[in-house]
Amino acid sequence: MKSIKFIAALAITMLFLFQLNAQSAKERRWQAAIDALEKSDFILKYDEFRRKAETDVAEFKLKSSTLQASETAYIKKNYEAALARFDNLLDDLKRDFTEPDNRRSIATQPDHYSRFLEKDLNEAIHYYNTECLAKMETAVQMNSPIAFGLMEAGMIIALGKELLQLWQSHSEKLNRQSGEYFERVFVNQHRLRRWEDL
Repeated sequence: MKSIKFIAALAITMLFLFQLNAQSAKERRWQAAIDALEKSDFILKYDEFRRKAETDVAEFKLKSSTLQASETAYIKKNYEAALARFDNLLDDLKRDFTEPDNRRSIATQPDHYSRFLEKDLNEAIHYYNTECLAKMETAVQMNSPIAFGLMEAGMIIALGKELLQLWQSHSEKLNRQSGEYFERVFVNQHRLRRWEDL
């Protein structure tokens, strides 16, 4: 009787270790794709914009002590709306990167996807520049009020094609990867920080 319990416990333990090893192999495949994505010019430029926007808001918050609370609340609301637009872009990226049907669609129609990405990114950047950055510049004297312009946005879009090549080169590996891992290891690292965190 004891040997049956021991064998059952051993089998359960081996099954658990096998699943753990399979998960680790899956995460290693994910990590290889994410490492390539992290080094892409598209993500490097996106992060450059993200850091600039966060610096703008932090600078504004330091200089806004003389403003009325309603003025600061208005700019905060606009920043949070811009943040939501960029978060949606990252959520779409996550969905497209992790769902095999979406990757197939992108691989067969890369120009269509680039236009979709360009439209969303341009809208998010335009909203940030006009509804957040411009309002901050009007309210307080900013040190370097340089908007993230269409040239930079166009550069990011052109670099988005590099992203498509990454999808295609990692397609087989990505079929076995989960959105939760991608969210935790990649997407969360690239989100704009909340107003309260700046």
